[in-house]
Amino acid sequence: MPVITPDSLETIHRGSSTKTLVFLGDSITNGSVSSNFVTLLNKSLGDSFYLLNAGVDGDLVWNALQRIPSLIARNPDAFIILLGTNDVNASLSPENNMGYVLGKNLPQTPNFDWFTANYTSLLTNLKQST
Repeated sequence: MPVITPDSLETIHRGSSTKTLVFLGDSITNGSVSSNFVTLLNKSLGDSFYLLNAGVDGDLVWNALQRIPSLIARNPDAFIILLGTNDVNASLSPENNMGYVLGKNLPQTPNFDWFTANYTSLLTNLKQST
């Protein structure tokens, strides 16, 4: 059973009984700076699941929100969301804030209200489109 990364989304070929689970997140989900829990889960689930690891290092909720349409187009059975750590980190200091604005091409400086609005939009979008 493969773990499908964003680079290999086109490889999803599922039978009628296969469930596709999208893990939407940042580096914690991607597993590049910590243990890859998606890979560990993959080993324990069985052949009736495809796990799509849509974690991207450093992403804030706004970045993940930009990826939602392409993920919804894959017609997954469920989304598992783990986001917000970088939103908090970005708000801890002016240096962190500017690092995220420049490094992640954000349209504004991150703050709590923007995080809340983006997370609400993400959840609303998923509820209405899936």
